[in-house]
Amino acid sequence: SRGWRSPTGLVVPPPAAPELRPADEYGFSISIQWPALIQATAYVVELREAGSAAVERFVRQAPEARMGTLVELRVGGLRPGPPPGKVYVAQTRTVGADGSESAPSTPGWSPPLPSLPAGSAGTPPAAAAGGLSAAAP
Repeated sequence: SRGWRSPTGLVVPPPAAPELRPADEYGFSISIQWPALIQATAYVVELREAGSAAVERFVRQAPEARMGTLVELRVGGLRPGPPPGKVYVAQTRTVGADGSESAPSTPGWSPPLPSLPAGSAGTPPAAAAGGLSAAAP
Protein backbone atom coordinates (compact mmCIF):
# COMPACT_ATOMS: atom_id res chain seq x y z
CA SER A 1 0.00 0.00 0.00
CA ARG A 2 1.11 3.55 -0.70
CA GLY A 3 2.39 5.61 2.20
CA TRP A 4 1.86 9.28 2.91
CA ARG A 5 4.77 10.48 0.73
CA SER A 6 4.26 11.29 -2.93
CA PRO A 7 6.71 10.06 -5.59
CA THR A 8 8.39 13.49 -5.46
CA GLY A 9 8.81 13.30 -1.66
CA LEU A 10 5.98 15.63 -0.58
CA VAL A 11 3.93 14.71 2.46
CA VAL A 12 0.40 13.96 1.22
CA PRO A 13 -1.57 12.31 4.04
CA PRO A 14 -5.10 10.98 3.54
CA PRO A 15 -7.90 13.05 5.08
CA ALA A 16 -9.96 11.81 8.01
CA ALA A 17 -13.04 9.72 7.24
CA PRO A 18 -15.77 11.96 5.81
CA GLU A 19 -19.13 12.54 7.46
CA LEU A 20 -22.17 12.08 5.20
CA ARG A 21 -25.59 13.59 5.88
CA PRO A 22 -28.75 14.21 3.91
CA ALA A 23 -28.68 17.72 2.45
CA ASP A 24 -32.44 17.91 1.89
CA GLU A 25 -35.57 16.30 3.31
CA TYR A 26 -36.37 14.35 0.14
CA GLY A 27 -33.20 12.26 -0.40
CA PHE A 28 -32.11 14.06 -3.59
CA SER A 29 -28.82 15.45 -2.21
CA ILE A 30 -26.10 14.63 0.27
CA SER A 31 -23.51 16.69 2.17
CA ILE A 32 -20.00 15.26 2.60
CA GLN A 33 -17.68 16.96 5.13
CA TRP A 34 -14.15 16.34 6.42
CA PRO A 35 -11.41 18.34 8.19
CA ALA A 36 -9.08 20.34 5.90
CA LEU A 37 -5.39 19.48 5.65
CA ILE A 38 -2.63 22.08 5.20
CA GLN A 39 -0.88 19.93 2.57
CA ALA A 40 -3.91 19.84 0.25
CA THR A 41 -4.24 21.85 -2.95
CA ALA A 42 -7.41 19.89 -3.81
CA TYR A 43 -9.44 16.90 -2.68
CA VAL A 44 -10.88 13.95 -4.55
CA VAL A 45 -14.17 12.51 -3.29
CA GLU A 46 -15.26 9.07 -4.43
CA LEU A 47 -18.98 8.52 -3.81
CA ARG A 48 -21.00 5.36 -4.36
CA GLU A 49 -24.26 3.81 -3.30
CA ALA A 50 -23.70 1.09 -0.68
CA GLY A 51 -23.54 -2.29 -2.40
CA SER A 52 -22.63 -0.78 -5.79
CA ALA A 53 -19.27 -0.92 -7.54
CA ALA A 54 -20.08 2.22 -9.60
CA VAL A 55 -18.15 5.20 -8.21
CA GLU A 56 -18.69 8.89 -8.95
CA ARG A 57 -15.46 10.88 -8.65
CA PHE A 58 -15.48 14.59 -7.75
CA VAL A 59 -12.55 17.01 -7.44
CA ARG A 60 -12.86 20.01 -5.16
CA GLN A 61 -10.27 22.77 -4.74
CA ALA A 62 -8.95 23.01 -1.20
CA PRO A 63 -9.95 26.03 0.88
CA GLU A 64 -7.34 27.84 2.93
CA ALA A 65 -6.74 25.40 5.77
CA ARG A 66 -6.87 26.87 9.25
CA MET A 67 -7.34 25.07 12.54
CA GLY A 68 -10.85 23.63 12.58
CA THR A 69 -11.65 24.28 8.90
CA LEU A 70 -14.13 21.81 7.40
CA VAL A 71 -14.36 21.07 3.70
CA GLU A 72 -17.81 20.35 2.28
CA LEU A 73 -18.98 18.87 -0.98
CA ARG A 74 -22.70 18.74 -1.75
CA VAL A 75 -23.90 16.32 -4.38
CA GLY A 76 -27.38 16.71 -5.83
CA GLY A 77 -29.40 14.85 -8.42
CA LEU A 78 -29.55 11.62 -6.42
CA ARG A 79 -32.54 9.31 -6.86
CA PRO A 80 -34.26 8.38 -3.62
CA GLY A 81 -35.10 4.73 -3.18
CA PRO A 82 -37.85 2.83 -1.46
CA PRO A 83 -37.94 2.67 2.35
CA PRO A 84 -35.74 2.55 4.34
CA GLY A 85 -33.81 4.80 1.88
CA LYS A 86 -30.48 4.55 0.10
CA VAL A 87 -27.16 4.55 1.95
CA TYR A 88 -24.05 6.14 0.41
CA VAL A 89 -20.33 5.58 1.05
CA ALA A 90 -17.60 8.17 0.42
CA GLN A 91 -13.83 8.18 0.61
CA THR A 92 -11.64 11.26 0.25
CA ARG A 93 -8.10 11.75 -1.01
CA THR A 94 -5.72 14.68 -0.61
CA VAL A 95 -4.13 16.10 -3.77
CA GLY A 96 -0.66 17.50 -3.12
CA ALA A 97 1.09 20.45 -4.79
CA ASP A 98 2.78 18.02 -7.19
CA GLY A 99 -0.62 16.62 -8.29
CA SER A 100 -0.21 13.29 -6.55
CA GLU A 101 -3.12 11.78 -4.64
CA SER A 102 -2.96 10.30 -1.17
CA ALA A 103 -4.23 6.90 -0.23
CA PRO A 104 -8.01 6.96 0.35
CA SER A 105 -9.47 7.89 3.72
CA THR A 106 -11.37 5.41 5.80
CA PRO A 107 -14.86 5.14 4.28
CA GLY A 108 -17.63 7.33 5.66
CA TRP A 109 -21.22 6.03 5.56
CA SER A 110 -24.44 8.00 5.37
CA PRO A 111 -27.52 7.16 7.36
CA PRO A 112 -30.36 5.98 5.10
CA LEU A 113 -31.42 9.03 3.06
CA PRO A 114 -35.10 9.97 3.05
CA SER A 115 -37.05 7.55 0.88
CA LEU A 116 -39.78 8.03 -1.67
CA PRO A 117 -43.30 8.17 -0.31
CA ALA A 118 -45.47 5.23 -1.41
CA GLY A 119 -46.83 5.84 -4.91
CA SER A 120 -44.38 8.66 -5.68
CA ALA A 121 -43.09 9.02 -9.23
CA GLY A 122 -39.54 9.73 -8.03
CA THR A 123 -39.23 13.29 -9.29
CA PRO A 124 -37.91 15.95 -6.96
CA PRO A 125 -40.04 18.86 -5.83
CA ALA A 126 -39.40 21.97 -7.96
CA ALA A 127 -37.08 23.47 -5.33
CA ALA A 128 -34.89 20.35 -5.26
CA ALA A 129 -34.82 19.65 -8.99
CA GLY A 130 -31.58 19.85 -10.92
CA GLY A 131 -28.69 17.85 -12.26
CA LEU A 132 -25.75 16.35 -10.50
CA SER A 133 -23.83 19.16 -8.82
CA ALA A 134 -21.01 19.77 -6.44
CA ALA A 135 -20.86 22.95 -4.41
CA ALA A 136 -18.96 24.25 -1.44
CA PRO A 137 -19.90 26.82 1.17
